[in-house]
Amino acid sequence: LLLQQIRIEKQQNATLLTNKRLALRREFPGLTSPNGVRQCGQPIGGNHFGASPSPGVELTAEEQQTWIKTMLAFNHPLLIQTTQTELLRRQLLLAGADRLADPRLGVSMAREQDNAEQIIGFQVSLPFGGSSRNNQLQLVGRELEQAEVALEALQNVSRDEASQLMSDWEQAKQVASAAWSQSNFAENLLKSLEKAYWLGETTATELTLSRQQAQRSRMEAIDREYDALQMQIKLLINAHQVWD
Repeated sequence: LLLQQIRIEKQQNATLLTNKRLALRREFPGLTSPNGVRQCGQPIGGNHFGASPSPGVELTAEEQQTWIKTMLAFNHPLLIQTTQTELLRRQLLLAGADRLADPRLGVSMAREQDNAEQIIGFQVSLPFGGSSRNNQLQLVGRELEQAEVALEALQNVSRDEASQLMSDWEQAKQVASAAWSQSNFAENLLKSLEKAYWLGETTATELTLSRQQAQRSRMEAIDREYDALQMQIKLLINAHQVWD
């Protein structure tokens, strides 16, 4: 009766494990973990500039900085703020150039003494800008100053968020790796207890507990792999590497 119960629990746990694997593979086609061996396959999306952020690959500090820079380069709020700031810089240059109107040179001609004498005159106009142009220049200058402050703040926040994402992803990979190591250890222990049970060196209760622990360890490892892959997808999306 006890052996039958063990077989039933084993079948139920195997079914749950298979269903969860299938769900993971549907969502993450690159993930495979056959026979308890942790393999992550190909990264989701393409990689256009260097090392791939695969859960099985450790990135160097330089590669991490490359990914951070790429995420910043595709950061939409940062791109918008940068464009607006550059537009204000150009408007300031235009307002400064428009503060003084263009000078004018006039030429006049006349004849006297029955056209016996010809008179040529020159007229130079040097206009000075009024308060309206000066006010416009000052207004654009203040707007540019505010935009530059906002841009610097947004750059700092975006850089911190990108760095935190890289750190979270690295931590998630480490947690997943440790979970798979624990799962493999539990699997090996279970195999040893199964041999010991058939040799009469251990009890069915100990075998059942070991089997349950091995199944829980495997499910925990898959969950942590799922977390790492979710973090990887977020990184790839932010770096625009999921699509061309």
